[in-house]
This record gives sequence, C-alpha cells and structure tokens, in this order.
Amino acid sequence: MVRWGSSVLAPRKRVLGDRWRGIVLSLTLSTVISSCTANLTLQDPQKTYDQATQALVAGDNRLAVEKLSQIIVKTPEFAEAYVNRGSAYDGLGEYGKAIADYSQAIEINPQLFDAYFNRGNSQARLGDFPLAKADFDRAIELKPMSGEAHGNRAMLQLELDDTAAARADLQKAIALFKAQGNKAAQTQAEQQLSALHQN
Repeated sequence: MVRWGSSVLAPRKRVLGDRWRGIVLSLTLSTVISSCTANLTLQDPQKTYDQATQALVAGDNRLAVEKLSQIIVKTPEFAEAYVNRGSAYDGLGEYGKAIADYSQAIEINPQLFDAYFNRGNSQARLGDFPLAKADFDRAIELKPMSGEAHGNRAMLQLELDDTAAARADLQKAIALFKAQGNKAAQTQAEQQLSALHQN
C-alpha cells in the first residue's frame, strides 16, 4: 500500500503572485481605500505581497504568514492571499489553519482550483481521506487537465482501497504529463502505477 505523501506527485505549493496586480485593478477605488489604512498607499500592499511570496518560495513560512496576514487585514476579499497563507501554514505543519484559509478562499472564490487542490492535500495529511477526495474531485472539475490533481487523487483512492480508481487516475496523470512534456512527473506516475501492478 502506498502511503499518502510518499508520492512525488503529492503536495504542491503554488505561489499566486501574478494575481495581486489583477485584483488591485479589479477593485473599485472605494474598496481599496476602505481596505487600507490612511497611512498606506497602493504600493505598500504590493510590496508586502511581493515580500510574502518571496518568503513562501524561499521556505520562510513564518515570514510569509506574517506578511500575508497583513495583506488579508487590508484586503480581506483577496482569495489568493488566503491560499498562499494556507500554503505557508501547511509548510509549518499547521494543517487546521491551512484548511481554514483554503476554505475562506473558496468562500470568496468558489472557482479557485488551487484552494481545492491545496485543501485536499491538507485534509489528506490529517487523514480525512473522504474530504480530501471531494476536494480533488472539485479541483479536477475546475481543471481537468491537471496531472497533479489526478495523481494526488490516485493516492487517495489507494487510501480508500479503490485500486481500480487509483489505476485510472494514474493512467490519466501519465497521459496528461506526457502531453504537457513533463517527463519527470510522467516517470514518477509511471513508477507509482508499476508499484500498483506489483501489489
């Protein structure tokens, strides 16, 4: 039996840095003004967000949580900030806080693939495989061409003793990785599938 997390396809952290600029542009001026204190300019949240994403990429999860918390106080409707802070909490092993942040992001934007994907990973780490599977199911609905989501759901299928579904998800992941030219991920999924055939 493959254990959750033993797959190289498991948890990913994606820093959603590009979206900050888009959300600031989409906010009305009154929303931005009401979200920020009088001492801040529009550049301050951007600088803080850039620092947060750099900290997250560098693995400095505590600093990322601190900076993202500042952003969330200023712009509580910024779903991607919750996703990134959830990733930082996940990196700190604070899965309950990570799940709460991913859930808040989903409440703000129910179409946010990364929130479902990452929440599924955190749920799985806590051993709540049915909830994790539901999150991966939704992530795949939103982004059916995600080999990572199919690969992670395959690992959950194994935990739920559904070998046939795990095999189907791994085969789908392999095909997607091959089509995307991601040879490393394709090879890892093929190794998982081979191990599954040996059991």
